[in-house]
Amino acid sequence: MRSKMKVWAKTFFSAGFILLGFAVGPRFLTGDELPEIQPKVDFSNWQHKDGGNPIRWNITADFVEVLPGTGDIETIAKHQDFNMHLEFWLPLEASRQGQDRANSGIYIQGLYELQILDSSMVDEPTNQDCGALYKQMPPLVNACKGPLTWQTYDIEFRAPRVDDNHRVMIPGEITAWVNGELVLDQVPITKPTGAAGRQPQLGVGPIRLQDHGSPVRYRNVVITPRFN
Repeated sequence: MRSKMKVWAKTFFSAGFILLGFAVGPRFLTGDELPEIQPKVDFSNWQHKDGGNPIRWNITADFVEVLPGTGDIETIAKHQDFNMHLEFWLPLEASRQGQDRANSGIYIQGLYELQILDSSMVDEPTNQDCGALYKQMPPLVNACKGPLTWQTYDIEFRAPRVDDNHRVMIPGEITAWVNGELVLDQVPITKPTGAAGRQPQLGVGPIRLQDHGSPVRYRNVVITPRFN
C-alpha cells in the first residue's frame, strides 16, 4: 500500500472553496492542522447541474451546505487529471438507515462517484459505504467518523484516455484517503458508477457535489491540476 499522504498542498483557508490550488508544500494538512485564516469565499465558478448560477445551497462564511431538493452543484471548469482535497460534515440523522443516512457524494468528471455517507457504525464496509467507489470498489477500511464532526477526503485522479467514440483506450486510476487513511489504492477506472453508468466518458468533466436529500456541509475544496 501507498503512504497515506502525498506531496501537493501546504496552505489552506479554514473555510470556503479554493477552486484551483497549487503544489507548494510538503504534504496534506489534516483538518486539525488547518490555519485559522479568514478566507475570501467565492462560489462564482460553481453552478447547478442544470446550469443554474449562483448556486442555491446554503452558503455561510465557513461552509456550504446542501439545501435538499435544489440539486447537485458542479465546477464550471472541466478537469482531467488532478489532486483534490475537501472537508465534509455529516448531520446526525439517527432515524434514517443505510443509504438515507447523511448521504452525498463526490462525482469525479460527473461520472465516477466517491461515496459520502454516515458509515461510522459499519463493521465491514461495502461498495456503497463512505470511501467506496460507488458500487464498484469498497474502501479498504472504514475510516468514517461519526456525524457532527469535520472529516477529510484526499483524492488523486488520473482520467481514462478515450477515443473519438468515447471508448476507453487506457483505463484511469483513483487513489483516495478518508481522514488520512487509505481507502482506495490505485483503483482502475473503466466505466461510470451507479446512476451515471450510461453517460459517455469524455476524458474531462466537472467535479460535482451531490444533493441526496441530506444537509451535508463542505469546505476547503482544493482542486490541483496534474500535468504528467
